[in-house]
Amino acid sequence: MKVGLIDVDSKIPNLALMKISAFHKKMGNTVDLIGELEANQYDRIYVSKVFSYTFLPNLPPDAEIGGSGYDLFKGLNDTIEHTMPDYDLYLNMDYSMGFTTRGCMRQCKFCIVPQKEGKIKYNTDIYEFWNPKHRNLILLDNNIFALGGQFERISEQILKEGLKVDFNQGLDIRLLTDDKARILKQLRPMKQWRFAFDSLQYEKAFRRGAELLLKYNISKSLICVYVLAGFDENFEDTLYRVKVIYEEYGFDPFIMLYEDFSGMINTDEFKPLKKWNSFARWVNHKAIFKSVKWENYKG
Repeated sequence: MKVGLIDVDSKIPNLALMKISAFHKKMGNTVDLIGELEANQYDRIYVSKVFSYTFLPNLPPDAEIGGSGYDLFKGLNDTIEHTMPDYDLYLNMDYSMGFTTRGCMRQCKFCIVPQKEGKIKYNTDIYEFWNPKHRNLILLDNNIFALGGQFERISEQILKEGLKVDFNQGLDIRLLTDDKARILKQLRPMKQWRFAFDSLQYEKAFRRGAELLLKYNISKSLICVYVLAGFDENFEDTLYRVKVIYEEYGFDPFIMLYEDFSGMINTDEFKPLKKWNSFARWVNHKAIFKSVKWENYKG
C-alpha cells in the first residue's frame, strides 16, 4: 500500500506524521511526504493541520485529517503515539523530538493545551523517541517543571547521553527551584533556555525565578524570555515587563503577539494593531532594540 502524508502548515517537522510514517513502514507500506496534487496517486492519505488560521488543501474524500488546527480532540492511537518517529521523513534532521509529559497545570486563557490535553501527566522518557544518531534533543513538553520529579529524571537521561537540549515550549519560571536551577546549569542548550513573563500578575514569581538563574551563574545570553503582548494588558504594562527583563536582569526579551483568529483583537484598548506590530519589531530586532530607545523608535 502507498501512503501519502501531507504536512499543511508545520513550522518544524511534524511529529505525528513521523510516527504515522514509522508505523506504516513497519507494516511494509511505502510512505512519502507529498503535496496535495499528488494525493490521487496514493492508496491512503493522512493530513496534519497545526494552525486554525491556515486552509486545508483540496483532498480526497477519504483523507484522514488531524492536528490541533483541525480537531483539538483527535489524536493518535496508543500504538502509533508510542512509536519511534521516522526521522528520515524530513531531510537533514539532526535532532530527535518528542513529549515526556502531556498537558499542563495552568489554565491560561490564551492557551489551548489544558483544553486539548488536560492536566499534566507522564508520557514517556527520552528513549522512546531519541535516535542515538542525534546529539540534539527537542522536548515539546508544555510544562515539564509541573510534574514532580520529571525534569530531574529527564535531565539525568540527557546528561548521561551527553545531549544538547531545547525545551521548545519553554520552562515555567514560576516553578523554578534551587535544585532545578542547579541542574539547568549542568545542561547544554541547543540555543537558549526559554522562559516567559506573560503577565504582571506574577511579577513577584518571575523576579524570584530570575534571581535563581543569576544565583547559579546561568549565562544571561542563554536566557530568552517570551513576552505575551496585546492580550489583556495595556501597552505601558507590557513595556514595563520588557524593561524588567532586559534592563534589570539582562535577559533577552522576545515579543509574542497575541492574535485571536476568530476576529483578531477588537477592543479599543488594544487598537491599533499597528502599534503592537511596531513594538514587536523593535524588541525582536536585537541590533535596534539594544541601540534605540522605544521613545525614539516609535516615531
